[in-house]
Amino acid sequence: MFEKMLKSSIMLMLYAVAGTGIVAGTYIATKDKIADNEKKALLKTIGKIIDGDMYNNDISTDFYKVKDAEGLGTDSEVTIYRARKDKSDVAAVIKTEAPGGYGGAIKVLIGINIDGTISGVRVLSHNETPGLGTFIEENKSYKPNTIWIKSFDGKSLKNPTPDKWAVKKDNKEAPFDQFSGATITPRAVVKSVKNTLLYFTKNKSKIFSTPSDKTNNAEAK
Repeated sequence: MFEKMLKSSIMLMLYAVAGTGIVAGTYIATKDKIADNEKKALLKTIGKIIDGDMYNNDISTDFYKVKDAEGLGTDSEVTIYRARKDKSDVAAVIKTEAPGGYGGAIKVLIGINIDGTISGVRVLSHNETPGLGTFIEENKSYKPNTIWIKSFDGKSLKNPTPDKWAVKKDNKEAPFDQFSGATITPRAVVKSVKNTLLYFTKNKSKIFSTPSDKTNNAEAK
């Protein structure tokens, strides 16, 4: 009886070791491909909010990460990519999140030109209610021929002024609509974009002068 149990235990251990080896081998064999696909997806989304002719650096490696709950309005780590042309600063693309969504945090990518105007905003992921909160997506019109997420294009802290960065339900003079039956979702995104703009304006010098995390990681090795 003991020998049978011992044999079964050894077989289970061997299966576990083999399984772990297969998983590790698969990861090693595919990690570069996964990283390459993630880079392509990132660049594709960035290309929707910043014209590729505006910069000539590798924006996917020119980045750093920061945590500033008070400044950025989220407890999560935020990634800041920098777009440059011939070493001149052009724009920042900030991957952040709006924590106040109806279904939880809404991950967004915000492009801000060096002059403080928004070049574009895109929602990367969310858990909002289908048919209501999903109007924050770039391929859905909340009213005929109108994409809500594009209402941020060209906006800044001067247009509108900070006190008007809200949905119209909260401020009749605000330029951002809410959706019928869904105010929490657009309100969260507007607040996140506003916080990010305020952070950019206050920390612009730091944003473009901080060494890239890619460089830091290479030096650490």
